[in-house]
Amino acid sequence: MRRSRLPGAALAFVLVFLALPVAALVANSFNASRFGGSWEGFTFDWYRRLGAERAIWTALRNSLVVAVAATIVSTALGTCAAFALHRHSTRLQKAHALLIYSPLVIPEILMGIALLLFFATIGRPLGLLTVFLA
Repeated sequence: MRRSRLPGAALAFVLVFLALPVAALVANSFNASRFGGSWEGFTFDWYRRLGAERAIWTALRNSLVVAVAATIVSTALGTCAAFALHRHSTRLQKAHALLIYSPLVIPEILMGIALLLFFATIGRPLGLLTVFLA
């Protein structure tokens, strides 16, 4: 019995469909033109200007701080939760399912707006801490 080529062709189509816009964006990032409608030559000027922006480096630092802190805390909490579920699996299964499935059914934009309103309601100033807590 021969295997169908349809799954492989569908996979190739999806990968090209997802990668082609990214490739076009990368190619246009080296365009000398201010607008992407026409190619005016190859340049690194946009990357030089990007590297000179102090706000970009501050945003990168903030992103890395939040990423490292969230990774450390979530690893510790996940390990503690795994031990608790292993030891007390019958009592914690429903709470565990609620915590696992709620982010999957709540859209990210709705969660972000709700957390923004929550922090504004309690009077917490917005900053790295609120981003980390969210």
